[in-house]
Amino acid sequence: MKKIYIAGYPRSGNVWLARCLSDMYDCSIMATEGRESIAQRTGSNESVLIIQDHFVTSNNGVFVDGLSINPALKTPDSEIIFMYRNPFDVAVSVSKYWGIERACDALTVLSKGEKIVSVDWRNYTLQWIEQMEYLTAIVTYEEMRQDTTATLVYLKSILKIKEKMSVVDIVRNNDIEKTRERIAQNPSQFSYHQGIQMKHVRKGVVGDWHNHIAKEDLKKLWYGEKEEIQN
Repeated sequence: MKKIYIAGYPRSGNVWLARCLSDMYDCSIMATEGRESIAQRTGSNESVLIIQDHFVTSNNGVFVDGLSINPALKTPDSEIIFMYRNPFDVAVSVSKYWGIERACDALTVLSKGEKIVSVDWRNYTLQWIEQMEYLTAIVTYEEMRQDTTATLVYLKSILKIKEKMSVVDIVRNNDIEKTRERIAQNPSQFSYHQGIQMKHVRKGVVGDWHNHIAKEDLKKLWYGEKEEIQN
C-alpha cells in the first residue's frame, strides 16, 4: 500500500489538499492512529492511503510515531507532502475558526504555539524546511489557490499513481461552493457533524491579513520592535 502523509500547520489548506488527492485516487483519508481528521473519508482504492495530520518532525528511531515523523527514515512505499501557508493569513483563518476576536491575538497564539499545536509556527515550519531533501513535495497554499489545476498536475507527475478522476473534475468537485453542497446533501460521508464541516470550509483569500492586521502589530507581535518588516 502506498501511504501519502500530508503535514502542515492548522488552517494551511491541509484538508483541502487531502480531499483533492483522495478524489484523484479514490482512496481513504485518515489521521494518525488514535486521532480523527476532519478530512476523514472512505475510498474504494485500498492500494493508496492518505494520512493527514499536523505532524511534527523528530529524530526518533522509527519513521512514524504518533504525531512525529522522522523524514530521514521514509519508507519506499511512503510519500511526504508538506503544506505551507503565509502565517499572517493562517492567523486570520485561526481567528475565524476558533472564534478569536482579533487576528492579531491569533497571531500571538501562532508565535507562542498556544492552544493549537505544541510548537510555534516559526519552529514548526523551519523544522520541516530543514527536512526538505526527504520530502516528496512542498505545496504552498498560495500557489494552489492561484492555480489548483497546475498544483495537482505537478503532484500527479511526481506521485506516479494512476488517477481515478481527472484533474478538471477534482478541481470542480473541491470548489468551495461544491464542497458545501456535498456536505449539506451527504453529511454522513464526512467526519464530524455538519456544522463543524461547514465552519471548516472557508475560502481563505491570499493576502487577506492586510485587512485584519496592522503593520504596527506585526512589528510588536511577530518581528520585534527593532526589526523592519520585509515584503
